[in-house]
Amino acid sequence: MKLTIYPAAFGELSGSPFAAKAACLLEMSGLEYALDVNPDPRKAPKKKFPILLDGTEVIPDSDQIRDHLESKYGVDFDEGLSAQQRAVSRMVIRTFEENVYFAIMASRWMNDERWAVTKEVFFAGMPPVIGGFIANSVRKGVIKQCIAQGMGRHTEAEQVARVSKDVEAFAVLLGSDPFMHGEKPTAVDASAVAMLRAPSIEVLDKAFAPAIRAMRRGTDDETTLPKLINSLTGGKACEKIVIVYPTISGFAMWPTKNDILYPRGSATVAHLMRLIGPENTQLFCALRNPANFLPSCYNLAYASNPDQTFQEFVSASNPLALRWSEYLHRVQGREADVPLNVWTFEDYPYIWRSVAQALTGLPNKEDLVAADVPLDQGMSLKGIGLMQEYLKKHPAETASRRNQVAQKFEERFPPVAREVIPDLWPEDLVEALSDRYDDDRYYIERMDNVRMIKRTNWS
Repeated sequence: MKLTIYPAAFGELSGSPFAAKAACLLEMSGLEYALDVNPDPRKAPKKKFPILLDGTEVIPDSDQIRDHLESKYGVDFDEGLSAQQRAVSRMVIRTFEENVYFAIMASRWMNDERWAVTKEVFFAGMPPVIGGFIANSVRKGVIKQCIAQGMGRHTEAEQVARVSKDVEAFAVLLGSDPFMHGEKPTAVDASAVAMLRAPSIEVLDKAFAPAIRAMRRGTDDETTLPKLINSLTGGKACEKIVIVYPTISGFAMWPTKNDILYPRGSATVAHLMRLIGPENTQLFCALRNPANFLPSCYNLAYASNPDQTFQEFVSASNPLALRWSEYLHRVQGREADVPLNVWTFEDYPYIWRSVAQALTGLPNKEDLVAADVPLDQGMSLKGIGLMQEYLKKHPAETASRRNQVAQKFEERFPPVAREVIPDLWPEDLVEALSDRYDDDRYYIERMDNVRMIKRTNWS
């Protein structure tokens, strides 16, 4: 069997809670299945995911997937429950899927602030013009559904009030048990956990999205900055706000385009600097040798798109043309009035205390201890290539089996600091990238308004 779902989003398995529900049911069934990720549902029977393929049978709905597993394979997701408990479960499922779900959709798609985040998460990889058209078209369709169902006719406060009562009622039924009917999950838990986890959108995304959108549209006013600060601080008075927000530059899964690093990130930073003011802001940025940076980014991209080869990933740009100095110049602007604090990934294990002090502005009076976590995680390029070849010959029958295979390859082939693979990432290219990176660092150290945090040279 193969389960097709939308890609991961908001830190969850899929952007669709129904896809997450279907995956939960399949895991609970103990049956073998493979997981397929597809962002485009237009060819699906109901123009949506999830879809379960079982031989020649196509099951295009999470509820029908449950019925199929129960009728064909004899799975009883409510095993041990009384007729009354099964009836209550059915009513709770309908509450989550026909009421709570539409409040989630209204929150994501109808609220302008959250829509900016939703659009970035779901449509960031699409070309700007056509992507914007498709995103707005999909949004109109979702809003139409929310209004037709009824939830979209209410104010956001009314929606929250309605859903809060539903969740409170479920909490009463749940009591102190880990699952609704005791120690073992049943069908209702698959629906409940998928819906309850779905609303999560990162605090920083919610805070920055409306401000960035207003700046891009030129609709910012004297209230834009106070609203941003209030969202970041929760209304508390602060002397300084320290923000660690890696995706402000862009997503590591799409780090380059047209021979430049993070093409959209510099514009986002520039908008925020214009809003906050360079006199009130300091930016911090880590640099990394592209010879290692690109393989590391591919590690992240591979997790979301395991069929993508490294050659396909790096084809978005000529690696030899990439310059961190070019990115920093775009961030600073013509006047170079934005203070930049820069360090290199390669030096970080030796200077992390200095970076922490520079970031917080506080003297280091504590005996700080570094976390025992490797800076690079995942596997080497060689490991990914060998795993792809292995899976071609021995296809993983289930998602859990693929994860088991990946874990074994990660243990056997951890990331390599300076990896060379003939015909893929050859020595002469790695050398050339490293030499240009060294030249680029030399140039960056001499840029205006840039402070380079470096290792102490004792020689």
